Amino acid sequence: MMSFSGTRSLYSPIVRCYSVQSRLNQVRDFGCQNLTQSHEGAYAKSLAVLEKKGNTHYVFHHGQSGLQFVPLNILKKFLLTNIDPQHSRPENCFLRHPANLLQLDPAVHTVKWFTDRIKPGFLQIHNDVIYKTALIAADGHLASKTFSESALSHFSECSSNYRAKIIQETALSEIVRSYFLNQEIAREILSRFSELNTELPPGAILYNIQIPKENFSKCAYLSRPGGVPYLTDHPDILLEKMQREESPNESFPQTRILNHLLEQNSVQASMFTTLSDEQIEEIIEKVRKIVTKYWTNLSI
Repeated sequence: MMSFSGTRSLYSPIVRCYSVQSRLNQVRDFGCQNLTQSHEGAYAKSLAVLEKKGNTHYVFHHGQSGLQFVPLNILKKFLLTNIDPQHSRPENCFLRHPANLLQLDPAVHTVKWFTDRIKPGFLQIHNDVIYKTALIAADGHLASKTFSESALSHFSECSSNYRAKIIQETALSEIVRSYFLNQEIAREILSRFSELNTELPPGAILYNIQIPKENFSKCAYLSRPGGVPYLTDHPDILLEKMQREESPNESFPQTRILNHLLEQNSVQASMFTTLSDEQIEEIIEKVRKIVTKYWTNLSI
């Protein structure tokens, strides 16, 4: 059972400067009453990661309304782990399908490449898929509740996300067709997953992204809305302050994280949802049945 107790000391490491329970209380007190018990459970699990890794990692949140990416992550883990359900839990998640990142060259598309190009109004003029594919908008201030911008704002919405639905359908099609070359079989699998997605209850996903502190500047940068760089001489000091802050406010910058540079910088990502353990196990079982039915048709 998760413990919500904690101690506070001005002179102890960052990992001891907060508790999960105190942060939950702060979020409730500052007007995030639309978080249900399921939301709070996922949020508490994510905060526990900060308590555990706060000395060595910066922890960020990325929120998503709707649950379409849960079956997608389970499927991808299934295929990568040779249908081993013990390694297919959606907490070990993929932020983007690897095929979508092939156009990005780590040697070329560096943090500097993006910060040199993205200026106010840039993405309205250059609506290039490379920027949406490469950059994840995230919060280093985990109590941020800025409307329509913060992770908590998106996470608190349980309605289906139309944009996420389109991305999920595209990624799902690419994954299935890359593993199952028989097009008739691929269409059958996609049809089965479409049915599964319609059965998903209302809910939301909170992504927890953990970046080693020494690697932050190699794969991420502080930003304003739209990805415009937030300039500061001491990003490390600001990041530490953001990680400690428990009270929701709208004064801290966002962060942009480069998808294609995560693995080489030892970045880990977890997925916490409003689903119960029983609901997740049910989805895992449904995905297992779909894939194992067509396993002999895999192109491996």
